[in-house]
Amino acid sequence: MALLAVVVVLTPLSAAWDWPPIVSIVLLSTTLVLLLFVGQTVIFLLRLVAADRRAAGRRRPMGSATKTVGELEDEAVSIDQPSGEELTESPLGDAPPTDEPRDGGVRE
Repeated sequence: MALLAVVVVLTPLSAAWDWPPIVSIVLLSTTLVLLLFVGQTVIFLLRLVAADRRAAGRRRPMGSATKTVGELEDEAVSIDQPSGEELTESPLGDAPPTDEPRDGGVRE
């Protein structure tokens, strides 16, 4: 990342200082390649951190005295649904799917 920072600064300065065009081309190409590798590395590391947090389960924010939305939803589901009972209606209040046609017509 330090090399990327140096190259990002030198690339426009090479054009302003009238360095040979081949030097500017090499610096620009190096900038693009380094941006690719640094960007992919950052994305990889962020995914590792996210996977580690997902594996730890749902966590309460450190400074929060109130329950999170996820905790409230978990409580609502556990109160509404006794264990072992299947969901007959969706949580959004939609009617469960039926075998009857929606238009009221006769099924062939």
